[in-house]
Amino acid sequence: MGTGYVRNDAANNIADAGVINATDLDGEFDAILAAFVAPTGHTHSGTAAEGGAITVFGPVQDFVGGTSDFSPKTDSTYDLGKTAVRWRTAYVDDLNITTNIVVGGTVDGRDVAVDGAKLDLVEASATADQTGAQIKSAYEAEANTNTYTDAEVTKLAGIETSADVTDTANVTAAGALMDSEVDVDIKTLVLPPNTTISPFGRTLVGDANVTAVLGTLGVSSTPAELNILDGATLTTAELNFVDGVTSGIQAQLNTKLNSSGVSAAGAALINDANAAAQRATLGAAPLESPTFTGFPRSVTTPLGDSTTRTATTEFVDRAIPAALNASGSAPLYGCRAWVNFNGTGTVAIRASGNVSSITDNGTGDYTINFATAMQDANYATVANWTNGSTSRTGQDGPAIPVTYDAGSVRILLSDGAVAAQDGSTVSVAIFR
Repeated sequence: MGTGYVRNDAANNIADAGVINATDLDGEFDAILAAFVAPTGHTHSGTAAEGGAITVFGPVQDFVGGTSDFSPKTDSTYDLGKTAVRWRTAYVDDLNITTNIVVGGTVDGRDVAVDGAKLDLVEASATADQTGAQIKSAYEAEANTNTYTDAEVTKLAGIETSADVTDTANVTAAGALMDSEVDVDIKTLVLPPNTTISPFGRTLVGDANVTAVLGTLGVSSTPAELNILDGATLTTAELNFVDGVTSGIQAQLNTKLNSSGVSAAGAALINDANAAAQRATLGAAPLESPTFTGFPRSVTTPLGDSTTRTATTEFVDRAIPAALNASGSAPLYGCRAWVNFNGTGTVAIRASGNVSSITDNGTGDYTINFATAMQDANYATVANWTNGSTSRTGQDGPAIPVTYDAGSVRILLSDGAVAAQDGSTVSVAIFR
């Protein structure tokens, strides 16, 4: 227990209106200091002369000590320790956590993360109290478990002890044949139920080889001769026609053809593998994208037919004048270039054909540039202009071509009184 504060100035030298001696003041300060430091100061145990118990402390009285608890001043505001400075060991009886727990090590020696991953693999409502019958049923229901069902066990129980299907004596005694005793061709033979084999059939089945089979069938040709006709459907009499025919049957047929008067071209046509080869032998054009020589003729399609039929020159000669509503025998000449443009302000082409641009040379003065040049400058130009007024005076007039070039033509616009005018609508057509 501390001694507490004891006044050092017993003579009462520190008093009102008096002079304070430095020694008295220093001694009084030391006495006050001694009352607040261990081991001489107050213990604040709440007992007499020790000062009341400290229940609130911190920079702004953040922590409060109660009769049976130690709590922060406000809920969910303060931390116990911090990331860089931690408490080493905490000894508590119970923990009541309302949010998450982050563990950097183990809990009671268990790795919670590893154990949790294992628990995630356990299906919902899994039980550990299944009966043996339930476990057996579930196991047998799985594929490829290599276990026997009760039915399979019963079937195995019916097999005699030391049964051996590789022992010829046992197999024969059972009325069966060993695999080695069955001809390879018979292994693939499938007979319908209640089949009765005739004596001829038994003879055929009993033949030792192909040659013997052919003899039973009455066929005199050899297997090699028959292979030439692989895939053919023939009678026995027809099969006997190939008796003596060798693999050189093509040469034999060629000899037969030559001796019968068939020409070399006819023989080549017969020997062609397909229709395309035969057309090539005949010198005919292929069916797809043929190239004709000479002057091939075709039936002229009726005028007005717009199908995919072949168009002859006669059809074209009739169709063009008809499309242009032209009659008579006079020849037709197409317009080689044309343009409709606004010549006021910035020149602007409204529509055109084979005209690349218009050059504005000044008031009423334009050059029409062709996208593809004419073969020469000997063409005809038809041009006119208007400003769209119904008064006509000074609002329209001739457009005069003044310079002809293969690549362009220059025109001048006049109002009829020699004065140059820009036209809002200028039309020009070129014929050659």
